[in-house]
Amino acid sequence: MKRKMLRCLVILLATAWCAGAGEYGAAFLDIGVGGKALSMGGAYCSLADDGTAFYWNPAGLGLVGYRTLSGMYGPQFGSLQKPFGQFHYLGLVQPLTRGAAVAVSWIRLSIDDIPQYPELRGNSLLDRLYNAQLRPSGEPEGYFSDTEDAFFFSFAKMITSNWDMGWIYQDVRIDIPIGINFKYIRQRLLTYSASGMGLDLGAMMRIHFADLFGSDEFGVFAFGINLQDFVSRCRSQSITCWSLLTGIPVMTIITSVLPTRLSTLSD
Repeated sequence: MKRKMLRCLVILLATAWCAGAGEYGAAFLDIGVGGKALSMGGAYCSLADDGTAFYWNPAGLGLVGYRTLSGMYGPQFGSLQKPFGQFHYLGLVQPLTRGAAVAVSWIRLSIDDIPQYPELRGNSLLDRLYNAQLRPSGEPEGYFSDTEDAFFFSFAKMITSNWDMGWIYQDVRIDIPIGINFKYIRQRLLTYSASGMGLDLGAMMRIHFADLFGSDEFGVFAFGINLQDFVSRCRSQSITCWSLLTGIPVMTIITSVLPTRLSTLSD
């Protein structure tokens, strides 16, 4: 059992290290979800244990022990009173038996009242300089909107094992949650539309140092990996593109008898 888990971890690490990053069309997904994760600069891959885990690391859904409904609204581009864009997120996590969990999530970015201007008349700038009738009025001939949606269907499973560290130390509990996202993305802009699908794969390893040394002061060491769009396909009319994104953060938590928590993060 130990060898199998180590092999899986090595394969994930090698894949993330060797894979090249690609461009992704749905840039609105880079905004991120969850106030806690965003306040940490997105270094949340090893910490994800709430309803937003599907975005940062789907494996973290296996750490959610109760039904969770989460949401977020963020005004984009402009003032808080009159933003140009509206960002929405809504998600539901449902724990199952034997450490499994499923989640359904929705992310949307919408921008309304985008002005549409007519085509410039004349053959050149000189034509418009000499002929006042060819100059644009500066008034839009209409308005249109841009709507981008992403639907996530997630599954996570917690795998727990106790490692025997010898007669000096106690057995150490190792938690290895794994998770996967199936997502569907679509965009509508004026009379044009595009859609795409993708898969995300996430995994964590949480080593309970408190069990190793017999003291709660040593807390938990956690390592997380999230392969985003390791399989993806997007289509806009006759255009087909593939992309791959990876992320490997490392997190260490040390707790003490004092009500404090120290986290060392890298992303």
